[in-house]
Amino acid sequence: WYVYGGCRVFSWTLKLNPFQELAPNYSAACSIRLGVLSQEGQEKVTRISRLHPKRSAAYAMESNLEYYWYVYGGGTEHLAAAIETMRQAIELDPYFARRYGRLGYYYLLSGKLDMAQENMKMELRMEPEYLPGWLLLAKSYQAAGDKSEVVAALKKAFVLRPDLKELKFLIAQAESIGDIRQMVIPGGISPEILE
Repeated sequence: WYVYGGCRVFSWTLKLNPFQELAPNYSAACSIRLGVLSQEGQEKVTRISRLHPKRSAAYAMESNLEYYWYVYGGGTEHLAAAIETMRQAIELDPYFARRYGRLGYYYLLSGKLDMAQENMKMELRMEPEYLPGWLLLAKSYQAAGDKSEVVAALKKAFVLRPDLKELKFLIAQAESIGDIRQMVIPGGISPEILE
């Protein structure tokens, strides 16, 4: 009910003010979540960057919607579209650190580990104290089976938050486990968060 009710309320407010800049974004997100996105809905998603072709945020919003669509039942073409539009957002604004992390996560999901790590490291060069970035980097090394790099990334995260006992446990587990791929490392990017 929450999603359906929220979409109904949004469609009603859209009728009151059809000139909302984010209207195509939220309209497409509601359609994706309800599983009713059609060709017209795809037009809503791509319309965002065409409305503002020189704004990096427009491409980031479109990328987030493509990822959202991928998570809620879309095919890998939506993940590929999320990657491409996030790359365009970064081209227009190369100083937005979190977008590198998001792009790195998309590459991780698509199995392109070198590209994932390159982008995650760029995010961490810009924001070295961003704990979720270190966890995602550890996950990318885990996918590559690189135990020593997983431990190193987790230790950097622990330096940032020594109060988190879970991190200490993760480090001990990573150091003692035989196959690092068998370990569960928390982290990811919620599809519910739209820029």
